[in-house]
Amino acid sequence: MSTTALDTPIATRVLATPDGPVTVVFGRPYPRPDDPRITLCPCRIGDRPVNLVPGLDDIHAFLTAVRLVGAVLGLPADWPVTQPSAA
Repeated sequence: MSTTALDTPIATRVLATPDGPVTVVFGRPYPRPDDPRITLCPCRIGDRPVNLVPGLDDIHAFLTAVRLVGAVLGLPADWPVTQPSAA
């Protein structure tokens, strides 16, 4: 699995922010190559580098990635259900 690109996007959303629209892309979680007990979920926020967010399994890694997006963009904790796509 590439650590520089999202090889298998599973979700995309365009969010309205004070600085304009930001596209958020989540990739398919996968086992960390050097330690398969840890799962990584790739995500990209706008034009920033891809983040590889760790978790104990696919769901944990994905939910942690969703929380990371909210923290970076200063969104409310419930942003996935209250912030519709801006596109």
